[in-house]
Amino acid sequence: VGFVSGPELSFNTASVNALEVGFRTVIPEGQVLATYTGDFNDSGLALEATIAQIAQGADLVYPFLGAAAKAVIEEAQSSGVLVAVQPENRCAAGDFAVSVIFSQGAYGLGLLEAFAEGTFEEGTRRVFHIGQDPDQVNVIVCGNDAIQAEVDAIAADIASRFIVGPSPEAE
Repeated sequence: VGFVSGPELSFNTASVNALEVGFRTVIPEGQVLATYTGDFNDSGLALEATIAQIAQGADLVYPFLGAAAKAVIEEAQSSGVLVAVQPENRCAAGDFAVSVIFSQGAYGLGLLEAFAEGTFEEGTRRVFHIGQDPDQVNVIVCGNDAIQAEVDAIAADIASRFIVGPSPEAE
């Protein structure tokens, strides 16, 4: 699995660590190739990283990017490599293998709901968990119910702490 992102910031490295924990749960000998280009929007750097990852054998590429994501998606698709996309479910488009639900808008909505319910605590970190908050963070395998069932089981194991990955506070 190739992971292409911008700066090597804690939320990016935590994402790679979590991806690796989940991936190795299913394919223990698998490898996650992470490339930090330093810029979420530089298509040239993202494209170069993607080409290198595909040359190293990446079968699936996950662009964790802004404007540069389009170049990664197009390169992967033209090379016959599967693509994971975020932040919302894009399986209906038919061009993607995986949709990663990681929507800042959904996070914002959750915060507004907590505020309206009177449960919002200013200055408190809010963490969404796979397997517990499927509208905020989830993984959807496009068009493969059998693999989706496996992903859902892993998400449930993560939610129950049977599988423990990196802490959100990990740097």
